[in-house]
Amino acid sequence: MIPSLYDYFGMRSRYSIPLSKFMENPSLYTRRKKMNWFTRNPMAVEFSIPSNVCENGTLFTRRLMQINDTFALVMLAERLEESMVLLREIFRWSWNDVVFFRTNERCDCSPRTLVDESLSRRIQKWNAVDLALYKYFEMEFERKKRVYGLTKFRTDVDFLKRLNHQWYKHCVIGTDIAPRCRCGSNGTISSSDSEALLYSRTVRKDDLNCQKLGLHEMHYTQILRKKLWPNLTRTE
Repeated sequence: MIPSLYDYFGMRSRYSIPLSKFMENPSLYTRRKKMNWFTRNPMAVEFSIPSNVCENGTLFTRRLMQINDTFALVMLAERLEESMVLLREIFRWSWNDVVFFRTNERCDCSPRTLVDESLSRRIQKWNAVDLALYKYFEMEFERKKRVYGLTKFRTDVDFLKRLNHQWYKHCVIGTDIAPRCRCGSNGTISSSDSEALLYSRTVRKDDLNCQKLGLHEMHYTQILRKKLWPNLTRTE
């Protein structure tokens, strides 16, 4: 995750060094810059766990229990089809409710940080809390799969993959490559300083479902926020 974030958010330009150099002494660089929450234990920070907490400590264990009690499911981004099948079961949704297209997907030509064994060990040590967090919810994820029924689960995941492909063929009429963009609260889009190159997909305009499936996640979040909290105002 950290190599992807480092490339995606243009951290090479921000720190003027590659990730391998950054990981030799990350504390040295994070003290100098703002917006460093995603350079150490970003998943833990998203769950309001202090990034410097001990992964074997009582506070971390207690927070894990709270998260597990609060959320019926913690999804795994790299196993999204599996996650959506479990989510559908929880909410009793239809299959079309969990169809999705991938957005912010890096193209094969996008610059990527190569991670060797030494760099991997340093990343894991620096992000030990995130690693412990992931392992815990990965075990919970596997437990939920067993409760679902492994044979039925594999069948349903395959079905969702086919359904996603059918909708993709129906909706997407063109694919291009573009740099990562920022989406403002008013829906405007501007270029970012990221080095990442992403797939940009054009969807058909005569199908509202295709239009929704093709929305950038920030735009979709804005629509969902307005629907859930129409009187909520947000300041930048």
